[in-house]
This record gives sequence, C-alpha cells and structure tokens, in this order.
Amino acid sequence: MRTLLYLLFFFFAFNLSAQEAEIEGEAVNINNDKSSKFFLKKKKKRKKRSSTIKINYNASNLWDAINPILGPGAYLDNGRVLFNTGALFSTSNKYAEWAVNGTLMGQNIPMNIEIQDIDDVNVLRSTIETSKYGLRGSGGVIEITLKKY
Repeated sequence: MRTLLYLLFFFFAFNLSAQEAEIEGEAVNINNDKSSKFFLKKKKKRKKRSSTIKINYNASNLWDAINPILGPGAYLDNGRVLFNTGALFSTSNKYAEWAVNGTLMGQNIPMNIEIQDIDDVNVLRSTIETSKYGLRGSGGVIEITLKKY
C-alpha cells in the first residue's frame, strides 16, 4: 500500500512539472501572417535565489550567515535544518542534508566551516533537484561551495 502511494505521488509530481514546462513559453508568429504556425518562444530563466541574496560574512555562526539564503521556510531544530515544504506525504528523511563541495556531511550543521571560506550556497528542495543525492537528500540539500585558495 505504501509503495502504491509513493508511485502515485511521483506520477503526479512529475506530471505537474511536465505541464509547467509546456505552458512556460509564449506563442510567436514568425512570418506575421495568419497562415503560418505559431512557435513557442522560451522565456528567460530567472536568476537563482542565492545570486540575489548574499551571505552574511559578519555573522557569528553558520546558521546566521546563510539563513537569509535559506528563506522563511527553514527552521533550526536541535542543530538540524527543517524545511517547511507543505507536502502532504512525508519522506523517511525530514531533515536537510549538508553537502560541502559535493560531499554529503550529514544532517547536523558542520562546525568546521569558516564563514569567510564560503563562496556560494545553493538550496535544493524539490525532488528533481535532490535526485542526485538519492534518498538521503529527500528532505532537502544545502550545498556549500568553498573558496579555492
């Protein structure tokens, strides 16, 4: 029964994302006459959130430094980050994983990272974005890229 629910969830989740991809474009008439076909003109992709909101390098700890990037739906719970996704079905992993330079570090906030060494922070929340991390990343992944010296 549980497997059936998961299959239905993934079917509807991927179906909705496919419909959004089809609707995203804008119809454009190439020859400006009534007999020619309309084609979809792709819209420009919007910038990622992490490029517009910056890291607070003056913060005293890692949570305060990247909290503006995580957004209002992120909460700290016993040293672990919990995203409020509003999902009806919960996965086995409800806490976000931390990935530093592509390596998963676990669910607890990494204490060995200097805030000044952080180059970029990327937050992955959707199933498609976290698929490269498998089941461990199902609760979300916070990717931290460190500066190269």
